[in-house]
Amino acid sequence: MSELIKYLNNLNQDILATASAAEDGASRENVATRFLLDILEESGCLESSPQVCYDRREDAAGRVLHRLSAYGLSDDGTSVDLFITNFYQHSTETGAPHTFGKTELERSMSQVTRFLESALKGLKDIEETAPILSLAHHLGTNRQDLLRANIFILTNGRAINSDVVNKELRIRDVLVRYELWDVERFFRMHSSGTNREPIVIDFEQQHNHAVRCLPMPIENQDYQTWLAIVPGTVLADLYQRHGQRLLERNVRAFLQFSTKVNKGIQKTIMEEPERFLAYNNGLAATASKVELTPDGSAIVRIHDLQIVNGGQTTAAICQTRQQKRDAPLDRVFVQMKLTELSGLHSTDAFASLIAQFANTQNAIRQADLSANSPFNTALQQLSRDTWAPALDRTGRQSRWFFERARGQYKELRARASTRKAEFDSQNPPNQIFTKDLMAKYRLAWECRPDIVAKGGEKVYAMFRAGLEEDQRPNRAWFTDLVALAILWREAERFHTRNKLGDARNVVVAYTVAWLSYQTGVADGKKLLTRLNLPGIWNQQGLSPALRQLVEALIPRLDAFIRKSATGMITTEWGKKETSWEAVRRKGDFGLGDELAALRAELLSAGEVDARYATIDDAAVARKARFDQMRAELDDIGTEGWRLIAEWGNGFDANHRRWLDDMKIRVCDKCFVTAHRRALPEVEVEIAYQILDLVFTHSPNLLDELETGNAPAPLLASPGPITLSLPVTLEVVNDLLKQQEIHNKLSPDETLLLRRIAAKEHPLNSTTQTKVRYMQRKSTAEIPAPQATRTSNTDISSVYVHQSDFGN
Repeated sequence: MSELIKYLNNLNQDILATASAAEDGASRENVATRFLLDILEESGCLESSPQVCYDRREDAAGRVLHRLSAYGLSDDGTSVDLFITNFYQHSTETGAPHTFGKTELERSMSQVTRFLESALKGLKDIEETAPILSLAHHLGTNRQDLLRANIFILTNGRAINSDVVNKELRIRDVLVRYELWDVERFFRMHSSGTNREPIVIDFEQQHNHAVRCLPMPIENQDYQTWLAIVPGTVLADLYQRHGQRLLERNVRAFLQFSTKVNKGIQKTIMEEPERFLAYNNGLAATASKVELTPDGSAIVRIHDLQIVNGGQTTAAICQTRQQKRDAPLDRVFVQMKLTELSGLHSTDAFASLIAQFANTQNAIRQADLSANSPFNTALQQLSRDTWAPALDRTGRQSRWFFERARGQYKELRARASTRKAEFDSQNPPNQIFTKDLMAKYRLAWECRPDIVAKGGEKVYAMFRAGLEEDQRPNRAWFTDLVALAILWREAERFHTRNKLGDARNVVVAYTVAWLSYQTGVADGKKLLTRLNLPGIWNQQGLSPALRQLVEALIPRLDAFIRKSATGMITTEWGKKETSWEAVRRKGDFGLGDELAALRAELLSAGEVDARYATIDDAAVARKARFDQMRAELDDIGTEGWRLIAEWGNGFDANHRRWLDDMKIRVCDKCFVTAHRRALPEVEVEIAYQILDLVFTHSPNLLDELETGNAPAPLLASPGPITLSLPVTLEVVNDLLKQQEIHNKLSPDETLLLRRIAAKEHPLNSTTQTKVRYMQRKSTAEIPAPQATRTSNTDISSVYVHQSDFGN
């Protein structure tokens, strides 16, 4: 079986499993649309956060006039994404994908294009009862602001001839571009390991000339940088063609388009175009590969271009050309610093650092630019360690699986091998949630449904912005989050079953926020919410009173939001803070009796204090954990850290240093026993990253210390801290049992454990250090504290703070 067919089978199974688990009557095509859209959103291929909204219109003869599966508007209002999905049943005999040719592809393209034409003409061919009426009205009313329409054909089939999608056309000055995402293209992106499609800019082909540049004067093995002067016309063309996909994804999530800044840029372009270069700070951008002219004086082609600073400048130049036909962009130039990252071990991490330092005025933190933040890592550990209450007499329990990065669930399930049924029972597919869903649940509960309505990266970015750098979730925070997930999903099911339209995400977010608001009491500037979230967790469901209130509220809330939108797209109106203000002013929606029944089961003030009281055990547990880690680092000794530093300064097969400057500095600190025993927590974690590299790429490095081949120590070590407990054969055997289940260790590590268990390898101090490292690797790093640390006057932020623990 080919890899493509395996991918297709997994894709179809995931879609069908999602459809069967939905429990809300969603059609298979709608589920497929949502599933494929999630892949594209995760990859950064979209400018919008699309809404699934199926609409189909036929004439009297049964000919399809238009068909639409989903749509999305960019935040700046300059582009619209339109989607049509073709979901096929593939051959059960061969497993091969359904194939289709030019005729079928053109038919799908025409069905969406006809909708767009009708909308831009002013609704002449769209029925007043159509689900996409508000979208059509918006496009027709705001077509002067629209730069481009991206039409996507999504399918699990395989196109035989896809050249037809390469064409572009204009409808009333709107650039229309087509993109085909068939199973082969999804598979290529999946196989690339990057989970995104890079943007390639060919200046000679697309703009008739290369861009002159100046290279950095010295060579650097990690990266190369050029300074260039880019014409304003080129930037306008790039943004019109690619939009916000040009912007580095994390920066895109934080970007706020300021009207005041846009007006200033436009004024300079129109009145002083020659001074634009002097006034503007310019752009910072990254690329995976840069191709130059033979003499190296000009840039011909850029692969995977991402703007990390200067996104608003680029957008404003393009919008000025759209709004001012006489804009003298031929006299506007912008400086650009372009950095090629192809020589680095981790280009994504380095690109995020460039984004962080290039956007210091926006206060973007490194933790915000990574799914690997300590907060997410701690939440992942909680989701693996916390079992939901058993709901029947069998006593079987399950977990709510936090998928910190796309594909984690599928990867762990694949590792389960012959125990997939057991894995599925313990980790049901309908109990998975992502970081984006986590952000939706929490922000809705914190009464920001307008932000939740924005969808996608914006929601997670705003959630992260509301956290302090040292905040961590604990078990109470996690179980409350699961309770919110249960509430959210029950509201989704009710909205879908009642076929209330395409505004489900907005209405559900407003439902959760309204419940938080109505069951809360003011406490200074914060809202103390008393809804019985522990009860939802314990029952893994809603109480009768809460269910009755939710089911009565949703249709009233949906109707109110639609009516108050006054001509706007409902989903766009839901993104406005004034929409949430209108809902708050509406009050109880005539549901006083239902609210009274719910208030009878709210937590009392004493129960709130008891649940969310400060517990010092968390501080003790975390400090003990890091003391243990420091002890294990100390066991390696001064000579061991000297060997690691020497190794780290060496080069791999690709002539790249094993350890970067930051890791070498941590090694240097570990030379001194006193420093080694007092490492700050962040440097303890870096030290374990160093050990990860050593044990992966040079597992026998520290064996020299036991054989006596190493030089004499530079500094005498007084011996290990007694906190570092010895590793016993019982520990080794337990670790081997875990390996059989979770398969997190390498074959060499597993072999070493087996040799130790068979007493073929001594349990000396170096071997014990390796085993402790394998223990930590097998249990996915540092577990989060289980106790709660928060003020008893605010349960909307139940966090543990590192600063309370010291070093």
